[in-house]
Amino acid sequence: MRYVLAVLAAVALLSVPGLGQINVTLVADSPVIGIGQQTQVHVWAQGSGGGLAALGGSVVASGDAALETVAGSFSFVPSFLSWEQYDPGDGSQLFPPAVGAAGVNGGWSGFGSMQTALPLDEGFARLAAVEIASYTVEGLALGTVSLSFVGGEFGNFMPLECNESLALGTLTGATITVVPEPVTLALLAVGGLAMVRRRR
Repeated sequence: MRYVLAVLAAVALLSVPGLGQINVTLVADSPVIGIGQQTQVHVWAQGSGGGLAALGGSVVASGDAALETVAGSFSFVPSFLSWEQYDPGDGSQLFPPAVGAAGVNGGWSGFGSMQTALPLDEGFARLAAVEIASYTVEGLALGTVSLSFVGGEFGNFMPLECNESLALGTLTGATITVVPEPVTLALLAVGGLAMVRRRR
């Protein structure tokens, strides 16, 4: 929890982006997990109202093949929803949400949504950091995985009149390391002691 709070504090200290520019930060609840354990990855962003409203992209993984993304675990936070209630008069939905799909090795591919409850700051629609979405990953094998945000157009995000998702500022990724579980470490230690005794 301290780690998450420290990262969020760092997000808050980022320089305020210019109009139309956004900073995106990925935060893992637990940067170190065991095989079979799960943690959530959160997508946070800070910037102009227009930039966040049009945010779309993917979380791309690199490094060891140590994580598995839990399919169906992606969700937008309650205040970051599509304009699914908007009815232009023909019964269609403007900007339906693009939830995307589980990516490889802890990533998530192709999400986008429209913010409908934007907490505006005084500085001409510039925002404090807001959480946009989260999803779950699980430790699969020993190793370290780096997660990065890459902007892109998904599900009609970015709309043409608010084409801000590629005007990205600071992108801060997350790193998750999968380590042996405590029980496994204990068994290895006992096995090591047994070998030392045999040699004596």
